[in-house]
Amino acid sequence: AKKVAAEALTKAYDVSKNQALEEAKTSAYHSAKGKEIEEEEEEEEENFLAARSGRFSAGNWRDGEVDAPQAAFIRAAQSLASKLGLQVWYDVCSHGYVWDHLLTLFHVLPGRLLVPSFGEAAWPPGVSSGSQHEGLLTRGFREADVLLASDADVRDFLALGPRHLVLATGGVRDWLAEKWGLRRPEQRTSTSRSAATTRDVFSQVVALSHGADEDHFWGGDSSKVERGARFPTLQFTRYMQRHRHKSAALSSSKLLSWLRPGLPTLLYLATSLDHCSSPAFLSPAPTGTWRCEPGKAPSRVVMRGLRHLCSKANVIVRPHPQDLEEHGLSYFGRALPGAFIDDYRAGRTPGELAELADVLVGEPSAATAAALRSALGKPLVYLLRDERMYSCVRAHVLNDDMAEVFFPDAANSSAALFLRVLERARARDWRSARAARSRYLRRYHGRVDGFEEYRLALRLLELGAGQGDSDFPAAELRELRRLLRNFSHVPLWDTPRPPPCNSSCCKELATWM
Repeated sequence: AKKVAAEALTKAYDVSKNQALEEAKTSAYHSAKGKEIEEEEEEEEENFLAARSGRFSAGNWRDGEVDAPQAAFIRAAQSLASKLGLQVWYDVCSHGYVWDHLLTLFHVLPGRLLVPSFGEAAWPPGVSSGSQHEGLLTRGFREADVLLASDADVRDFLALGPRHLVLATGGVRDWLAEKWGLRRPEQRTSTSRSAATTRDVFSQVVALSHGADEDHFWGGDSSKVERGARFPTLQFTRYMQRHRHKSAALSSSKLLSWLRPGLPTLLYLATSLDHCSSPAFLSPAPTGTWRCEPGKAPSRVVMRGLRHLCSKANVIVRPHPQDLEEHGLSYFGRALPGAFIDDYRAGRTPGELAELADVLVGEPSAATAAALRSALGKPLVYLLRDERMYSCVRAHVLNDDMAEVFFPDAANSSAALFLRVLERARARDWRSARAARSRYLRRYHGRVDGFEEYRLALRLLELGAGQGDSDFPAAELRELRRLLRNFSHVPLWDTPRPPPCNSSCCKELATWM
């Protein structure tokens, strides 16, 4: 018995030793293989970007040519800014939002392009640098415009006076200011970095909207309602239509050559996943402690449907900028190998893509609303997740009068239902929907005439004029308003007015960030 037991122990030891050796070999193999895979993915990402996006051939975004009435306004505005001592720093690190929602203002009120000089690890949760400065020189900005600054540099700049402003966009709640170590007065403690500030500089970080949309109904950024109502949207300006591209043909040549003649073109406009209830159906599944139910992120129904359509149609997918930066363009290329994955860094707008499309599929996002302006008479399938909330806020959102509304979660993993909804959308006569869509866009975008950046500049000058100890420049502001009326008749107060979530059912169901 002892001999048998000893042999068993020896055998067990040998097995254990062999297992340990195998595990060590496996670990070493995977470590080496992991590095190899990582290098391959980096190379694949570069190749994918080059093949799918092409080079962005930009015009002069910095100080491009304008007509005489606008030039007169710009001279007067910059003269008043100099007299007031109004200085503007543009925070260019907020995903892809800065191009259409912030830098459009630069040619009217030039300033410094602010890039943090500290690593992302020092930023508060939820804020990403986005590496926006990499595309500045491409768009006509100069190296002298770019300012690498620490959080202390920004606080010192703001502390110099109330007419020193940092303009930002794309943030949620107070994150835009928090990365600079700023807190609201009620949030400060004796140990906080802002505690020593004798004057409240928090309000000098001016948050512009990165597109008014329905986020506050579907669990996204509720602060968009407030920000959207303060200032006009900048994404539809005539200046950018004129200077976005050096050549319209160059800007879309890669995409146009990819389209297969004779096939319908579908444009899919995606949002990002803020939480598992977000109506985001292509956004990658979160990992770690925050997980969603299988098949929800990304949606099995939508993914299967799009893969099927890739063989029968030209499928263009526009991912959310945040997802592109966090997961890479090649992630979507591997998930939807037959689709054209549009990268916002290639310079195409949702509206330009919508003009190429026969059918639009949209998730609730500013991109969907922007695309709709160029597709008032085209079929639209609107994807939502919360049927109860839709019933509650139907009058305030894109509804079945304006789109084919579809709930993928209720499709029981059937991509066929998604495809049938698309066919129904294509067969429907959308001419009667144009008026309802126009009213919807009027509310979410305000009155748009293409001169929004001039009205925003005047608004900022009025705000700056009300600060400080110098005399209020009433005469100069009256002259600016007169110059503005020479080419724009939209009142300053006519800004986006997204409907609030005031009803009892909305307050009960909403999950805000």
